[in-house]
Amino acid sequence: MEGVILRYAPSSWVRTTTTGQYEVSSSEFNEIAAELRNAGISKTIKKINRYQNVYDFGQVLIREQHLTVMNPGTQYYRVRRYVVVEKCYLNDALEYNLDYRRINRSSEITFSKSISVRSSSEVVLVVQIITDNKMASYVTPKNCADFFIEYIVEF
Repeated sequence: MEGVILRYAPSSWVRTTTTGQYEVSSSEFNEIAAELRNAGISKTIKKINRYQNVYDFGQVLIREQHLTVMNPGTQYYRVRRYVVVEKCYLNDALEYNLDYRRINRSSEITFSKSISVRSSSEVVLVVQIITDNKMASYVTPKNCADFFIEYIVEF
C-alpha cells in the first residue's frame, strides 16, 4: 500500500515509507524560503526540513478522491499554507498531525497564507491542504485528512 502512495508523493521525497525529517536540497530550501518571505517572514531562517509521513499523505490522497466523487461539480486544489507552533509542541504536532488538543490550542487550527513569527521558540509548519478556494487567505480543515505537514522551518 505504501508503495502505491509513494507513486503520488512529491518528487522531492526520499522514496521510503519511514516517517521522519529529511534535509532539503539548496533549491528546495530557496523555494520554500522565498515563499515564506512572500508570506511575511522577515526573520533569518536557520533550517528547513522536509517532513515525510506516507500515512498522512495517503489520507490526503483518499480524502481528495472522496471529495471529488461526492461533489463532482466542485474543483478541489492542494494549496500551501502555514501555521506557527511552539517548538515544545513540535514532536506532538508531527506525531498527531497538528491535532489542536495535543499542541495547547483551544480550537481547531486555521492555516494562513501570511505568517509572522514572534520568537525563536516558534517554528513554522508548511502544510498542503485541500480546499475548493485556492485563493483563500485562511483555510480551516474539516478534519486531519484534509492536509499533511510538508516542511518544518526553524528560526
